[in-house]
Amino acid sequence: MHNRLTGWGVLLLSLFLSVLTSCSKKDNNSPVISVAFESFSHGIPPSGEVIMKIVASAPVPNETIIPFSLIGSAMVGTDYEIKATSFVFAAGTNVAEVKVITKPSFDKTKSLKVTLRDMPAGIKPGNLLFTEIGIALKDILIYSFESKSVTMTESADINLTLQTGAGTFVAEKELRIPVEFMEGTTAIEGRNFSFDGPKEFVIPAGKSKGTVKLKLIKQEAGKDVIMMKLTGLNQYYAAGNFDKTKITIFGGAYEKLKGSWKYKGFTNREWLAQSTEHLNDSPAALPGKNTDKDLLIFGDNGMKIEMTGDVKNYFKDATLLNMGEVTEVLQETAGFPLRVKMMLVKVSAMNVNFSATKSKIRPGELGLRIFKEGPKEILEVTIRDYEPTDFLANTYKEYQSYGDTPVMKTMPIRYHFERAN
Repeated sequence: MHNRLTGWGVLLLSLFLSVLTSCSKKDNNSPVISVAFESFSHGIPPSGEVIMKIVASAPVPNETIIPFSLIGSAMVGTDYEIKATSFVFAAGTNVAEVKVITKPSFDKTKSLKVTLRDMPAGIKPGNLLFTEIGIALKDILIYSFESKSVTMTESADINLTLQTGAGTFVAEKELRIPVEFMEGTTAIEGRNFSFDGPKEFVIPAGKSKGTVKLKLIKQEAGKDVIMMKLTGLNQYYAAGNFDKTKITIFGGAYEKLKGSWKYKGFTNREWLAQSTEHLNDSPAALPGKNTDKDLLIFGDNGMKIEMTGDVKNYFKDATLLNMGEVTEVLQETAGFPLRVKMMLVKVSAMNVNFSATKSKIRPGELGLRIFKEGPKEILEVTIRDYEPTDFLANTYKEYQSYGDTPVMKTMPIRYHFERAN
């Protein structure tokens, strides 16, 4: 009897273990679906519409609802609108979406964190349970005027550059950014100056820069300052180095030339030396042996010289003809090369060989720009019409193949003279 009961006990135990093992195997074989956000973060596009997606590791068998929570400095109703409170997977799908509509007040200082919660039966958390919404660094446009101040002669070009928070920027389509005048402006639009083109920066597709052009109408004492800034900016713009610029009306340079100017310096000597050393031209030969005794004197009949330094090998007494203004790039300036308005004059005689032993006298062009350096008036002289023989001879030969007129247009010599009287 004892043995028979033991046999039945063993049989029942075996059946129980078999059923238990079967159930356990069935449970282990039941698929468990994981759910996670598709992306760690969502940038806000210019449209303001953000589509958040969560993805299941396999299609869900039934409609599945995954709720979420919202936290962050952005406020619902004020900075964004969202109608849903949960992601909803339709049966047989593995992607669910929720739309967020952001408002202009949702700027680069604000963010929104969306977190999945309360996973239903058969669903387990994936690797990414939250996502953040905000203006991405790559979408921020950093704007900067080219310089904090501009001198306006007969005209002025005001330049603006855009880049992204992540680096370079290229406009996918044309951008237009209006300008306005700030407190401190004394010049009157329509009386002292006018816009030569749109009253806004136009950045063409494929570019990162725009220019506003101004023209002098009438110079008046006390009405010579224009303070300019941008207007109409949205939340995607951030100020760079110069968020405004001061434009000082100096007036036409030609009538201001009269008087004596003494030599002050060879301002792009180092740049010239570095730019030409690969062509084996000696920096020591550059025409920099000059003193403040070297004078340019302008009067009603043109230009006279009183010089003993290297500059005497180029300049001659001559008449001048004003050819108007051109834009000159000061390649020697650090960072973004500065662009300035320069008066171009036709000089009746100059020794374009710039030599004490060789002479080729002919008419040529000369760049002149007058500006203030503190209380001092500076005359910037740009020599780009020259055919050097004693220095930069290899450079001149190389540049003859580039097709510029004059040949050394982009390899100028730049001197500063200071007003003597």
